[in-house]
Amino acid sequence: MIEDEEILICNEPGSFTQTGFLKLYSISLAWYQNGASSFDVEYGIEGFELGSGYEASTNESNVLLTNLIAGTTYDIYVKANCSESNSSNYIGPIAAETLICYPPDYSFENVGQTSMSLIYYGTYESEPKEEIVEYGIEGFTLGTGIERIFNHDIFISGLEPRTTYDFYSYTKCGETISDIEFRQNRTLDDCLFIENFEAVDIGSNEIFFDWDRPLLDPWGGVLIYWEMEGFPIGSGTGGVEFFYEPTEGTIGGLLPSTTYEFYYRTDCGPLIGYSSYGGPLVVTTNP
Repeated sequence: MIEDEEILICNEPGSFTQTGFLKLYSISLAWYQNGASSFDVEYGIEGFELGSGYEASTNESNVLLTNLIAGTTYDIYVKANCSESNSSNYIGPIAAETLICYPPDYSFENVGQTSMSLIYYGTYESEPKEEIVEYGIEGFTLGTGIERIFNHDIFISGLEPRTTYDFYSYTKCGETISDIEFRQNRTLDDCLFIENFEAVDIGSNEIFFDWDRPLLDPWGGVLIYWEMEGFPIGSGTGGVEFFYEPTEGTIGGLLPSTTYEFYYRTDCGPLIGYSSYGGPLVVTTNP
């Protein structure tokens, strides 16, 4: 009789655990039980009462629960069926989680005066989702900006120079919406003129100039063109660039008692380039 009773016992599954990588809308589970022909799984959002949840059945010692809600903890129970009339008790619950719906992952690159790139680092591509960024000039109201969808890198053009933009990004994971992430970035300045370009010491063969730095940071140098009075801009035979954020410089090799026109522009480096020309400043050398 004791042996017959032992045969009728249907052992509970053991080693019941969540397996695999976290997913947005599904949970993988596995357990161990030798001798059962099938298994019943009951599950629901954390805290549900056994008997009121969703049900799934499997002939294997594992199951994939689908159509779940992202970023949610579920309580899960499982029992073994050794025959139609002989089942174990439910074991559990174990708490298993779906992947949190995160905002899109991206970085700013190639920021210029009127454009920038948003470099996208896609995640969990195998599951459907919609990753969104909305942007506008600093202080705009969310919902009134320009909306773009991340499915690759995004190139944004038509921006204003030296302007701060707000970026709001979020992800729609089915019915779940991620937190909204806020970032800011600023377009580069225009390359501005130097200011107060003046000849402060005029000699027979050279002229000493000074000027005020442009209202931007950083900048590189100042390029000065010159020729005798009346030459077309950009066609002068004389030209020199003063580097390392200068505020003064000397032009030599000039002729006495000669009137020259001096044009100048700012060098703002390879990302921004040169400003347009300023001038002319007309100066006559001394005898």
